[in-house]
Amino acid sequence: MNDSVGGPSVVTFWQPDVTSPLDATTVPGGRVIGSAAGFSPLLNGEQLTFSCNEGAITDSETDSTWGALGLATVALLAGKALAPVIAIKHPWFS
Repeated sequence: MNDSVGGPSVVTFWQPDVTSPLDATTVPGGRVIGSAAGFSPLLNGEQLTFSCNEGAITDSETDSTWGALGLATVALLAGKALAPVIAIKHPWFS
């Protein structure tokens, strides 16, 4: 998801098949809930635009493939990383 929050641009990547550590005695025993992370889409002064096609996250500018942790794995930007947007997930009771 490409968006802006109070001005700065942000991109959010979601990864399926991540289990919750909060509802079972072991992480593998938890429910599958997925996980999301936010990143700045700016890299080397250029704003990238992302999309997800058949489960692969790619940017429109270089057609590089990105992992859910913000690291390019294939094509021109392989090995480059997006800066994370700091966010904290709080349980409802905190």
